[in-house]
Amino acid sequence: MRTGDIVSSASRVVAGNFGTFLVVSLAAVLPGLVISQYFTHRMQRRMMEAQADLLQQNLGYGDPQDPFAIFRQMFDPSDWIGICGGGFVSFVLTYLAQSILMHATVEHLAGRHATVGAVISRGLSRAPSVLGVAILVALLQFVTMLPGVGIGALLFAAGPAGACCGMGFMFVGILVPMFYVLILTFVAIPAAVTEKIGPVTSIQRSFELTKGHRVTILLALLAFIAVVVVFSCLGGICTAGAGGANVDMATGLPKEPSALAEGINFVMTLVTSVFQTMALSALAAVTYARIRGLKDGVDANALADVFS
Repeated sequence: MRTGDIVSSASRVVAGNFGTFLVVSLAAVLPGLVISQYFTHRMQRRMMEAQADLLQQNLGYGDPQDPFAIFRQMFDPSDWIGICGGGFVSFVLTYLAQSILMHATVEHLAGRHATVGAVISRGLSRAPSVLGVAILVALLQFVTMLPGVGIGALLFAAGPAGACCGMGFMFVGILVPMFYVLILTFVAIPAAVTEKIGPVTSIQRSFELTKGHRVTILLALLAFIAVVVVFSCLGGICTAGAGGANVDMATGLPKEPSALAEGINFVMTLVTSVFQTMALSALAAVTYARIRGLKDGVDANALADVFS
């Protein structure tokens, strides 16, 4: 199994079922994004107002009699709840989208085309197991990140000499375990959907199937991330060009980005998130199908028959 084959096959799957992938991915991404963006905008406005007050009143770090007043002004618990709630909605719907699009992918690989209604109904039939996999994967990532974060925090607390090393260690301690768990569990959702097994068994099955192919999966993910970074950079450039700067050059005070800049930022974030959902769903499904073909001799037609 080669990286180029996985990426090109996933691209063909998305192109051949673009309408289905777009509808499902939009439905998965849009609700959580709207919620998160709304509360993020509220938090940013509070932070800019607090910064402006500090600059205009020359308060330094705030009122000595109430050193936490500035933080209460900047951070409202409801904003954090809203942002986390939006992230949770996106988390759940994105995993369900991957389950739904598994059917569209195997139908395409078998030379057939599945309707939007068919892929949604059959994909959602495995929703409990898929959500169980999602929760277990998140827990695995959290647990494996703890040692790196803990050591990094200790180094950071040791003083200025250890602060730089601590931040670097923390960054690596988060990134490496996150990628490692992602690679190990990359085909857990396709396994749960296709083989009709429970969350724990699905993850164990993914460990087994990815063995011997993890470097290939890593390279495919890196290619995907490179495209996402390009999208993000373009979004940042467009937002800045449309008035996204948050400092008034005349007064030096913070200012809100223009409505056009916020609109462009929302659209670019939506496009990037939809692309991520489509690409990861297709990559995971194609990878699963290829590995099953190599290890078990199961072709796409046999996989597609599971949904019939």
